[in-house]
Amino acid sequence: MSSYTIDGTYNLLFPKAEGDLQFFLKSYTKPEALDTDDRILQALIGLSSALTTVHQYFQKEFGLRLIGCHNDLKPRNILFHNGKFLLSDFGLSRLRDENESSKSKTDALEGMYIAPESYDEDFAIQETGRASDIWSFGAILLEILTYLYGGPDEVKTFKEQRRVFYRKKALWHFSFHAHDLQNPNAGVVSCIQKRANNAETTRAHRTLLVLIANMLDLDQRRRPTAQEVTSRLFQINQMSVADAIIGSFASYEENLTLDLYIEKERFLVWYRMKDFGTYTKSVAQKSQAQMDDTIRLLNSYYQETTNILKNLVEINVSQSAEALSFLMDRMLDSESKQTRKQLTSLVTNKLLSTEKLSLLHDIKDLSRARKGYRYLGCLAAMKEIELGMQSPDDAPGESSQMLQDESQLSGSDKKTTELGSCSLHTFQPRDGSPPKRIILERMAYDVSWQGRTDELVQRIQQRLAIWSDRKHENTLNILRGLGYYHDTIRFHFGLLYEFPSTISNDESHKTNPITLWGFIRKTDSKTLATLRPPLDNIFDLGYKIATNILALHQAGWLHKAISSYNIIFFQKENQNMLSICDEPYLIGFNHSRQNNETAFTQGLTDESERAQLDYSHPEYLDREIKSRFCQQYDYYSLGLVLLEIGLWMRLDKLIKRVTGGPFKIRDYLVQEVVPKIGQYMGVGYENAVRACLEVGGLGDRSGLGTSDEEMRNLFIHKVVTPLARRLS
Repeated sequence: MSSYTIDGTYNLLFPKAEGDLQFFLKSYTKPEALDTDDRILQALIGLSSALTTVHQYFQKEFGLRLIGCHNDLKPRNILFHNGKFLLSDFGLSRLRDENESSKSKTDALEGMYIAPESYDEDFAIQETGRASDIWSFGAILLEILTYLYGGPDEVKTFKEQRRVFYRKKALWHFSFHAHDLQNPNAGVVSCIQKRANNAETTRAHRTLLVLIANMLDLDQRRRPTAQEVTSRLFQINQMSVADAIIGSFASYEENLTLDLYIEKERFLVWYRMKDFGTYTKSVAQKSQAQMDDTIRLLNSYYQETTNILKNLVEINVSQSAEALSFLMDRMLDSESKQTRKQLTSLVTNKLLSTEKLSLLHDIKDLSRARKGYRYLGCLAAMKEIELGMQSPDDAPGESSQMLQDESQLSGSDKKTTELGSCSLHTFQPRDGSPPKRIILERMAYDVSWQGRTDELVQRIQQRLAIWSDRKHENTLNILRGLGYYHDTIRFHFGLLYEFPSTISNDESHKTNPITLWGFIRKTDSKTLATLRPPLDNIFDLGYKIATNILALHQAGWLHKAISSYNIIFFQKENQNMLSICDEPYLIGFNHSRQNNETAFTQGLTDESERAQLDYSHPEYLDREIKSRFCQQYDYYSLGLVLLEIGLWMRLDKLIKRVTGGPFKIRDYLVQEVVPKIGQYMGVGYENAVRACLEVGGLGDRSGLGTSDEEMRNLFIHKVVTPLARRLS
């Protein structure tokens, strides 16, 4: 409020506080603003932040940086007012230049909270510094935690348990270390162990006990800094509130509506991702305002959850679930784009791990009303059809509108040989509307299928029932299925795909599709080295391809032919070639199938697909092993594509000097080529590629003991998330 000087002594005036911590710890009733454990924990964050400011003082206006030490931390010097703990009595405090030591000798040191290094064995005063403040703060925290569980009586008992006799001074003392100043106080050790082993102690308080034990380390070099203490108290406070929220959800588990169930899963995934028990630099970088805002939002979420769950019958559940969703989005606003995308992937993976058609149907219906669930609803619709394909009774019937006549197609573009098994054609609709350019994908079948092609027809119709929905193009970057024809003489089906909806019919005649393989081939020469996409574009491209594959797997599908031949771009007339990297589309679904034990499609057999065999997993190509295709094999193929775009060199050039079969090629790439990619793309990208290709990694059958859901979670953590790190 003000200041004044008397006889050369400076004095500061502050508003009157409600009391000090010493009074607080002796009271049987708590002040209203500090009446819960979580409110006290939150107030301790502010107190620790104040100590951090003393230890690392920075005055922005003058660019002044100093280091300091309070030197007299004890309950009597900590005030409480309006729900906050306030650091006071800076009479023994010192501030020095940041290049100096914070240590100094202070004659007035006294009390049971002083650190063991403050005196030697002869009780001669020694230098103390910031680490000594941490000891004192740890002792105070242990007393506060004791108070939370047993009130003032337990605090008094704990004091007696610390009683030690100092022989050289012939007096009893209640310090937090032993009389020889080099051993822990038996009463303190007993208190920590007793509380840690008590069944009533919450997980947050057990974590707090670990922090306190670190702060009371006799070796001051091992004690955490004030900034670390602040960050860990912040995490502990979040953990405490989050555990209460999870407990509320668990109490009403059987009564949760679908939208509340989804919000519960979002919260659980967020909780696991935060990993409150681990100290990270990102937590240390948060300001006090950011920490306060996060705790405030979390408390609001808890209050909203409690209110909703206690009044499920009376309230509008849909609106309440939207309120929770809004609060969760607010909490995620402070997170990186990478973290937000990772959470969405993990939640989607969890929800779509179900085999219940009814749940998938409900998710699909809910997504129509809730914009935030559109992506989830799209994949649920795909998986619903996939599960229906396993049951003939549930499968969609034949749609004559999907059956096209090959005579409706005209002229293949001779310049599109790089499209592999695909080709460009002009399609004339039956309704007389203007002709349009389409992409034709041929699906060959063995002569052994003669006489029972109805089964193949049904699979194609069901697949096109998914691919024909325009929403899936926007969600998954897959082309919309227009229909199919059946060539019974040449034993193949033709699957017709439209150009992206962003390209008008008029524009389509001036648009040239090009595969990733063709794109790299055109730009990987030294003369065109400037056309290599920038680093951020390559990360973005890799991320989009990886998330498309993840989405297919979450929807219950396997691609089976991932390669740079089956990733396509659409370059409009006069469009900059580098800009087309933003929109990669997956093609090559003529071999894709559902991810279940009964589904079957032929592997790569067509002559035009021979070059794609290099992208297949060695075990899948080995006739002796006879491995059935699985998610891991798609991850292996993706690893090769990531290798290509990271080095911006086609796979056929990377392996042209390798002699031997597929296993030799894999060994060569992992041992000789993958280590080089870190020089261009960084360690994170290199590790993502390595995770896909190495024996025992994601792209290996050794992980088959892991469930599909768990394998996708590993894929998210080891591949998708690292690729997202450079996204803005």
